[in-house]
Amino acid sequence: MNITKPIVIISSILGLGAIGYGLYKFIASQLVGAMNFCYKIAGFKFITLNKNLIQLKIDIKLLQNSDVRLTLKKYDLDIFINGVKAANINESKNLDILPKAVSYLTAGVTIYPKKVFKETFLGDLIYNAVMDKSKVVVEIKGTLKAVATFIPISFPIAIKMNLAELTAPTTPTISNNKQAECKIY
Repeated sequence: MNITKPIVIISSILGLGAIGYGLYKFIASQLVGAMNFCYKIAGFKFITLNKNLIQLKIDIKLLQNSDVRLTLKKYDLDIFINGVKAANINESKNLDILPKAVSYLTAGVTIYPKKVFKETFLGDLIYNAVMDKSKVVVEIKGTLKAVATFIPISFPIAIKMNLAELTAPTTPTISNNKQAECKIY
């Protein structure tokens, strides 16, 4: 029995697989390297604010400065209020993020204050949310997971603003706002 023929076939298959994987990794690294992505909080609204329940609506403005179309598949965001982790939003979504265009991600957040905050902290938080919004700092940290063609891409998100900035009547454009984070991946 001639053993060289099976060895040649197996070697060819493994070689083609390695070349295909290498090509995929190269294209993925080139695509990710060309990504230019900006984000900011564009809207923040208290729906409910009392000692038993805090409901928020947060709009995140996404600017995809690259020539690549993305589909946001999932996001996992932690919400901190004055340094205390208040909530986690972990949702799957199919949101198209077009090249050179602005998209909005709207997330609803429900916080049960008595489970998260100490009673004195909660009283100060509610007082400051009404009387001195500059003393309430909201921070969002997490990851957006998207797909470009067939290549998965993750974008880390880190936004920190006080409530006075978040609830201002006019929101600056993403290009001239000091709070916008733009990164090249």
